[in-house]
Amino acid sequence: MSIKQKLENLQRLKDTNQFQKYIEYIRFPNFKNMEVNSKIDFLFPITFLVGKNGSGKSSILHAIYGSPLNKSIGDYWFETDIDPIIDSTSRNRYIYGYKIQEEINEVLIQRAPREGNSDYWETARPSRSLGMINTERVPPISMSVEYLDFRAELNAFDKFFNFLEYKTHRFPRKQDYLRYFSKKIKIALDNDEVVNYYNQKNEKKVILPQNLVLKIGEILGKTYTSIEIIKHNFFKDWGYTIRVASNNIKYTEAFSGSGESAVILLLYKISTLSNNSLIILDEPETSLHPGAQRRLVEYLVDLSIRYKHQIIISTHSPDLIEEMPSNSIKTMYTNENNRFDIINSQSYRLAFIELDKINVAKKTILYEDTLVGKICEAVLSKINPQYTQLLDLQISSGGSKEIFKRISHIMDLPANINIIFDGDQNTNVNTNTDLLTVGQSSNLEFLKQLIIQVTGVEIKFSLDGGNAPNERQKIEKHLQYLNFLDKKIKYFPEIIPEDIIWNDDYAKRKVVMLLDEENYIAPGLTSKEKFYNLCIKLFGNTANYDILIDEFIIKWKNSNDENYGIIETMLTNILDN
Repeated sequence: MSIKQKLENLQRLKDTNQFQKYIEYIRFPNFKNMEVNSKIDFLFPITFLVGKNGSGKSSILHAIYGSPLNKSIGDYWFETDIDPIIDSTSRNRYIYGYKIQEEINEVLIQRAPREGNSDYWETARPSRSLGMINTERVPPISMSVEYLDFRAELNAFDKFFNFLEYKTHRFPRKQDYLRYFSKKIKIALDNDEVVNYYNQKNEKKVILPQNLVLKIGEILGKTYTSIEIIKHNFFKDWGYTIRVASNNIKYTEAFSGSGESAVILLLYKISTLSNNSLIILDEPETSLHPGAQRRLVEYLVDLSIRYKHQIIISTHSPDLIEEMPSNSIKTMYTNENNRFDIINSQSYRLAFIELDKINVAKKTILYEDTLVGKICEAVLSKINPQYTQLLDLQISSGGSKEIFKRISHIMDLPANINIIFDGDQNTNVNTNTDLLTVGQSSNLEFLKQLIIQVTGVEIKFSLDGGNAPNERQKIEKHLQYLNFLDKKIKYFPEIIPEDIIWNDDYAKRKVVMLLDEENYIAPGLTSKEKFYNLCIKLFGNTANYDILIDEFIIKWKNSNDENYGIIETMLTNILDN
């Protein structure tokens, strides 16, 4: 089964409520530096948090970790004398929703410091002022949780050799210490026993099952015959030693890469979880090459399908999410209020363009309607099939208003991004800033209202200098936005794209040809309704709807009508500019 089919299967499982324990969303009425009432919807069982360093990804992971029963965000977010936690006008708090008997119920978690425990968090009564759904307190969701931070997930050898302070007269060097206590570990591994040495000891070793050994080897591109794991504190602090057998040799993490050890520990720990668990991974791409990253993600998809795990991942890697659906990718950024905010659905290309992680030479066209993309592809292939290699056509979810909001971030990117809207979004308002008077171009309120006339929404911008008033910069941002609208926004002719390709005569001929019926008309319907009506009449259902649409597109593009000429000019202008 291809990765695309697996992802479709996983989405189907989510949409049909096959996940018995699942956090549907999390929102932040007042939490750290998150934008007030920002929200993350977990529409896909595997979620990727993407954003620059310091954009709030770890804060969100910590909040998610502290959501289930018997878990606390205080394990990761705690105050010290030099880093106190300030509860400003209200307590730090967040809300998450999960289903109980198919109905969403919300849990409010808030910081409640008390004497002797300043890091205590509690579930609180529902608050109507916070817009909570339920009126009665519900228990936290009960699910197993595994949190792995791959920047800190060190094996026992690396932790001791590279990070721990070392002072002893018995062993002059760290190497001498490691040689001595490695003998204890070897005894424990070879004899499968617990070795005690004063206050140092090990737990019983774990021999990974062969199917897991093969899967680890597949992900890493290696061949293993066996893998043993032992937890111990012979190297001062508790940690794991991993011994693998490969090609008739055995070696531990002292001779392996950190990425190799991290994947082995990840798969081992996940293999011990019960069904419907919550898995939180912080930058799992650390020390892994791109091929291993892609195979790791596919394995996580398989696990989620089989065991109904919910998985939340923070990442900086395009390779990790290259094939993932847009609704699984959440982009973190710092907004105009200098607070962390979230774009809930974004293609991996857009997410990583914002991080300067991918080649931006290709021009990108975003559109809001799938049919717009199909029509553009048809026109480009007719003009010159190679043109499809010069433009990256991407659907942008969330509707036109959401796209208009995203432009405030897109316009600052180095990429050449254009946007095509359906014709019903065209207000015919002129946004050419060269035509503004001096008074208009320096009037912030006028510029705001001009943008609202075009978009229907008030746009917020990220500004330099935190929350300090900056009238000049606000004006410049509004002018930049209007310039983007003028230069980079295009509108399809007709109200909706179905209007462009619908053909009454062709529809009648198809009915005559396939059903031997004459006088087929569908009065009073929109063109979209006509397509569904025709599909049902011809085939008895809508299963062949996309095929019918494709057939009408071919018929239309060969007609070279006025709309074809408009769209051809639109696309060639994008290519030329």
